Amino acid sequence: MPFGTITSDDFANSQRIAEVSLNCPYASQVDAKLSPTQNAVSSSAGVSATTLDGLSMAATWVDNGSAVDFNSAREIALKKGDNVIRLGFRPQLNTRDSPAGEFSSQYTLKLTYR
Repeated sequence: MPFGTITSDDFANSQRIAEVSLNCPYASQVDAKLSPTQNAVSSSAGVSATTLDGLSMAATWVDNGSAVDFNSAREIALKKGDNVIRLGFRPQLNTRDSPAGEFSSQYTLKLTYR
């Protein structure tokens, strides 16, 4: 998902939301685990590195606003029919100086059905 051009003033409002749509034949419980491709900066706070030095990405579960914990799975109840899992991603500075340039950040969402 593109972020476009952002400045240091934009960081508070620069969250983008990824939606994962699922259609379930019956209600079930899943364990959802998000893993970053880049190094985790703070695993329990859902912060990982990006490809741009000095810039990290913070991941949250949109439905409850909590930080993603890369060390553990979250239990999610899915209903029969259509479901959407929403994840928020917000760039965050690691340094006082704003880095410039393009960046990317990748994740894998693993769903384990119970």
